[in-house]
Amino acid sequence: MSRVNIQHVASAGKAFLESGDFIKAEQQFKLVLRHVPGNPDILSALGEANIGLDRIKDAMSLFRQALKRDPNHFYSLVRGAYCTTRLNRPDEAVPLLERALTIAPGDDDLMNNLGSCLFKIGRGEDALAWMRRACAANPRNVNALLNLAQSCGVMRRDAEARAAFERLKTIDPANREVDRAYGMFLHTRDRLAARTALLASGAAAADPDVLAALIDVEATLAEWGSLESNIAALRDMLARGATVEPQEVVFDFDDQNLALWNARNYCEAHFPPAPGIIRTSFGKSGPIRVGYLSADFREHPMGYLFAGVPERHDRSKVEPVALLTRNDASPVRDRILRGCASSVDLSYNGDGLALAEAIAAERIDILVDLGGHMGGARQDALRFKPARVIVNWAGFANTTGSTVHDYIIADRFVAPPGSEHLFSEKVVRLPHVYLCHDDRRASPFGILQRRHRGLNEHAFVFGFFNNIRKLRPAMFQAWLDLLKATPDSVIWMLVPEDATRNALRAHAAAGGVDSARLIFADYVGQEEHLARLPLVDLVLDTAPCGAHTSATDCLWMGVPIVTIDGDSMPARICGSLLRNVGQDGLIARDFASYKTLALELAHDRDRLARIRAELAAARGHAPLFDTAGFVRDLESAFEEMAGRARKGLKAVSFDVAAGA
Repeated sequence: MSRVNIQHVASAGKAFLESGDFIKAEQQFKLVLRHVPGNPDILSALGEANIGLDRIKDAMSLFRQALKRDPNHFYSLVRGAYCTTRLNRPDEAVPLLERALTIAPGDDDLMNNLGSCLFKIGRGEDALAWMRRACAANPRNVNALLNLAQSCGVMRRDAEARAAFERLKTIDPANREVDRAYGMFLHTRDRLAARTALLASGAAAADPDVLAALIDVEATLAEWGSLESNIAALRDMLARGATVEPQEVVFDFDDQNLALWNARNYCEAHFPPAPGIIRTSFGKSGPIRVGYLSADFREHPMGYLFAGVPERHDRSKVEPVALLTRNDASPVRDRILRGCASSVDLSYNGDGLALAEAIAAERIDILVDLGGHMGGARQDALRFKPARVIVNWAGFANTTGSTVHDYIIADRFVAPPGSEHLFSEKVVRLPHVYLCHDDRRASPFGILQRRHRGLNEHAFVFGFFNNIRKLRPAMFQAWLDLLKATPDSVIWMLVPEDATRNALRAHAAAGGVDSARLIFADYVGQEEHLARLPLVDLVLDTAPCGAHTSATDCLWMGVPIVTIDGDSMPARICGSLLRNVGQDGLIARDFASYKTLALELAHDRDRLARIRAELAAARGHAPLFDTAGFVRDLESAFEEMAGRARKGLKAVSFDVAAGA
């Protein structure tokens, strides 16, 4: 073929490429390559045709061939980076984009793309720096501004995120993607504004993340008009392969299989495993160096429950290390730090890779993740496997779906034998209860009287002190039915937001109940909160996601709680707690029996009095309140994990024997 004909065929290929006829374009470029093999321009054009045919791996191979011939072939660098990103390999895209920027140093789109890839591989600070450079190079680059706003939001740089969103709304006020992103940013910060932005985006019908955020916002605000239909729509999306933040599945679905499937795919998409940076191997003897990683060693329910654990560790067996990713300098934090052999303040570290390096530098043997997928959790760091053994425990009430977590701490009730396949981790069952409790915490009995909280001395007081996000319309209707069937009764509810209170009052009135029978409580300090609990006659649990730490508060203060025995781990935790204070009779098998049981108890004060007396007696012997015994069981679990790791054996599920 003559040079003229080669040029003609190549031009035809480019024309087919521009018209979207990728098959004919591919044919033309392959024909040219027979005569000019290795030509980087034709290889890259053929790569582009393969992108059009959605053969991304083949396209990447062609761009690599072009770069072997010409390492500075700009088009292959840029499109090769695109392909590696599509293949969820942003780490491979970074050097391609860095080289492309040496050729086109002022290209704001390349700067933004590099920032995006750096963010995905855990280099948050470097990512923000490149996004800022992109915005400075082109202040009207909507994609760069949006990327900066969202990334700052994830890293809790709220002021910078808000400023970027404000600029976006000025530049492109009709952009629904901006509304979507702004709503997602606000949904844990300003729920009323979040709802407005999410609805304005119009994205909920097709975007599972937006739909999940809208469900979260509307459930928290008790705006229930479309809540159940939205939850049903989200389940349909998940059934078709969508994924959302695992915590949303915990809240809305009593389905352990769905929780595993979603969490596994979520981790694969957002936190793919990276090359490990382990810097330690287990010694043959000596205490096991256990690092407890948490954002909640502070005035937080997790902090209150965990405080008694490190100070009860046998230092000849376990050397506890506190790894704080938030630091509030509170008395709770101080107590946890005093109980540990050492501590490391990692709260300054917003970068996943840098945080992983800092953890690895501590030469931790067993890293206990107390966050999972909760707020402040650091899966972006754990994906680098900064310790030989990583354990999921307590903070997130379900499987992480992660491949870097070796074990999950559970018990026979929350993870029954035979359920191992429903967890990504190997299941370690403690002999009694999986959730810790601090038996040295305050016991402020008799401090408050009902009149101090606006409660009638003679009324029957139902209570709800859980997260309002967990309350569903059908459960609230059941509570209204209880109020109707129980004369002189009220329900005392922890509902801090005025908008939610007003919505619940409206729901009560619509259900035929005087809204004055809803008494609302605010968040207060831990000791005051414990002191008010005995003013309640009977606490009502929620479903499908029940009470966890709030249930331990109630039981510690001798207050009965009625729950439903569900199928998934978060739906069974309250039942586990009740079993471990000898109150199996407060666990209902289904929704109907839950209502019947609650009503029976409300009309039998003598039975309630007996239960309260039994709970008071349980403080001295029940497994839930035996912190020292719990820690011994936990240490037995760590010793088995360490023993297997020392022998080079893989993690396996196992049960810890009582008194081991």
